[in-house]
Amino acid sequence: MTPKSTAGRAFAILWMAGHLILLVFAFVQREVHDMPVAFIWLLMPLSFPLSFFGIVIVGVLQSEIISLLDLRYQTYPGVLLYWFTSVAVGYLQWFVILPKVVRCLSRTKN
Repeated sequence: MTPKSTAGRAFAILWMAGHLILLVFAFVQREVHDMPVAFIWLLMPLSFPLSFFGIVIVGVLQSEIISLLDLRYQTYPGVLLYWFTSVAVGYLQWFVILPKVVRCLSRTKN
């Protein structure tokens, strides 16, 4: 499931580096009250469009669970769920689904 081409590997490294940079940003800025908002807006383009739906679903589930269990929201652990969702959905989108679509389209053109 890893990219086979050099360009694909370079894209995968840059894509993951973007995610890791945002994770470090979230850790360093964890005391800033608006950090989760900035984090999500910076995270979403890395795996858009599927990340939008994944992040919305995680946000709704997270807020419901916090409300039901009467938990206290913690900034950094809260954004980790969004980060893992973006990585998982983005990997699926960029390195599984998109290559299959490209292969199918190239087969139908020939």
